[in-house]
Amino acid sequence: MIGTLEEGEIHGGTHADWLRDSCLVIIPALNEEATIADVVRNVRRQGFSRIRVIDNGSGDATASRARAAGAEVLTEPHCGYVLM
Repeated sequence: MIGTLEEGEIHGGTHADWLRDSCLVIIPALNEEATIADVVRNVRRQGFSRIRVIDNGSGDATASRARAAGAEVLTEPHCGYVLM
């Protein structure tokens, strides 16, 4: 969403709304099937609509539960940090 700031408000909502809409929340996850759906729903309740879960090679239902809760899910099959 692109808005213009005019006297403390963004056309179509407040500045805070515009900031939340422009943010992408990224949640790294590994074997979090018990909690990931609640985390995604809680982030959404805070007003964030763009939520991406990075599943880092989970052996459980983390990815499907995050997707069912409304997150975009990307899978990185190699556990750990960036390899250089």
